[in-house]
Amino acid sequence: MKISLLFLVSLQLFCENFLFRSAAANPTNLATLEQVLASKKDLWGLEAMRQTNGASYEFFADLLPPLRYVNAAFRHYPIVLCAPGSLQKARLISDGSGINTRANLNTWREIGTPVSFLVGSEPAPFGEKFAALDGPHYERGYLPIVRLDYRSGETNYREETFASIDFAEHAVLFAQFSLTQGKNGTVTARIESDSPLHETGNKICDEKGRVLVSFDKSWKWNTQQKTLTAQLSSIGKATLAIATVPMNSDVSPS
Repeated sequence: MKISLLFLVSLQLFCENFLFRSAAANPTNLATLEQVLASKKDLWGLEAMRQTNGASYEFFADLLPPLRYVNAAFRHYPIVLCAPGSLQKARLISDGSGINTRANLNTWREIGTPVSFLVGSEPAPFGEKFAALDGPHYERGYLPIVRLDYRSGETNYREETFASIDFAEHAVLFAQFSLTQGKNGTVTARIESDSPLHETGNKICDEKGRVLVSFDKSWKWNTQQKTLTAQLSSIGKATLAIATVPMNSDVSPS
């Protein structure tokens, strides 16, 4: 029986391609996490690019834990926000539960005064129920204006946060709350400070008189609980300006 040269060449190419696909899909000599951390090259990234169809989510899916969760007390990964080129940075927790929340770990650098967000007449953390959370989303998919929607009962709350470019050295974040569904709702911002705080005009100051938070007329201050509370309507909005680095009152947002 005669076998044509073309058939043999085709068979060889098929076998080589099949073996390549199998090896690429199941790399046997994949670098360990320790090797990746010690290397000056992106070992996993380079290996992913060698796959038949290039890098993919499936390649990395089992290499690391889900990115949403971290070992800090706030559990959900933080989104770092700051003005372009600023050395001062703030962190928004990606479930919308707070700004500059404490990690309570020596491996994390703590920054600013924590402010946590709660919703409802019986305040519960924003984003507490993951199934009711939509986001985070970025403006146009890439601009650093972070939007999160959270459903609590029949009410849907929206939280939008971005870094100010006018107060870059203080890493000021503006956080605005509104309703996308429901006739009314309650938002509470709790300032997690062990030191005494006081209200001066539309600002919350520390014991040295430095501004930690500025707020619009929608909010009411409770000194004992160290909370700001806003009652939202279907058309209302409530805005906070939160300084990571405390500010003098004469230069803070008004």
